Amino acid sequence: ANERLISLFCYEPAALAEAMQLASLTTSGHHWQVAHGRGALAFEQALRSLPSHVKPPSHQFIPPLSQTKFDQLLKSSDLNFVRGEDSLVRALWAGKAFVWQIYPQDDGAHAAKLNAFLDWLKAPKSLRQFHMTWNGLSHLALPEIDLLAWQQCVQDARQRLMKQADLVSQLLQFVAEKG
Repeated sequence: ANERLISLFCYEPAALAEAMQLASLTTSGHHWQVAHGRGALAFEQALRSLPSHVKPPSHQFIPPLSQTKFDQLLKSSDLNFVRGEDSLVRALWAGKAFVWQIYPQDDGAHAAKLNAFLDWLKAPKSLRQFHMTWNGLSHLALPEIDLLAWQQCVQDARQRLMKQADLVSQLLQFVAEKG
């Protein structure tokens, strides 16, 4: 009952073992729900690289999920690690704290995209730094996970999105203005 649920859907972040160690330092337990595929392989490798004094986290590997079940997983977790744009949007709508692993681009354009997103999100300093390290764009250590501040940030962003008109209404307004 006191365990925090963490969902992990990622590529191969170099900071994964560090994130696992950081989570292990908190007073509440953590249970990692690890998606199949690349993230599961990265998790297994990170488990093997943990120092012997760090207790391996409670975890389970989950099979491929339908979109509905993935959305339920995001809503039921306390912290979501997501990858790619589709999962980012799903994490925003879930309204829970999340860390996004942006797909790296050879020309480095992903750094500008990530910074623009974090600006729009109005990410607190700790969440911004976590994203930068998680995405390999900083060599600083991961900051402490501040679930309350991170979740409030996401919920504020979600509220801003909900105030927008839907796409069809925006398109109709655009056409009316041009007509």
